[in-house]
Amino acid sequence: DRFQGFGKEARQFTRWLIEEYGDSFQGLTYSFKNKFKSSHIEHSSVKDLADRITSRLEKEEIYHSVVMNGPDLAWHVALMKFIVDECMASFVSNVRELDEHGFFDTPEKLEKDRVGEIESLFDRAAKNRKLIPLLGSKLQQYDLFKHYEDRFFRLIKS
Repeated sequence: DRFQGFGKEARQFTRWLIEEYGDSFQGLTYSFKNKFKSSHIEHSSVKDLADRITSRLEKEEIYHSVVMNGPDLAWHVALMKFIVDECMASFVSNVRELDEHGFFDTPEKLEKDRVGEIESLFDRAAKNRKLIPLLGSKLQQYDLFKHYEDRFFRLIKS
């Protein structure tokens, strides 16, 4: 049910995609829904129609769009293939970006980052005493005060 609204062949094509892309497609846990909004008949060549649509999209500054040309009976398969190819092409960069924003942080990585921040604050607070309240606040926020209590009070007394 990854592709809803793509016609009766969607399930069969999904099986083909799984065979074609293997584990990469299995790791891509997106789902897609095609909702019909409207239609109208155009009386022009395909090239003229595509040019007009492209011009309108550019004029309205609508990006991340595509104009596809293909047989009427295969529109849903072509669209599904396009969607999967685009998702597969951007998957690695999307995962990297999510990781950079901390969406995949494990508790161990989070703990390591916090300890690194605390150690850095101890070093900086030893040179600039105005940072001691910030250090104390971070120790409380990260629930690490008990662990660093003696060191913190030695810093205050120094």
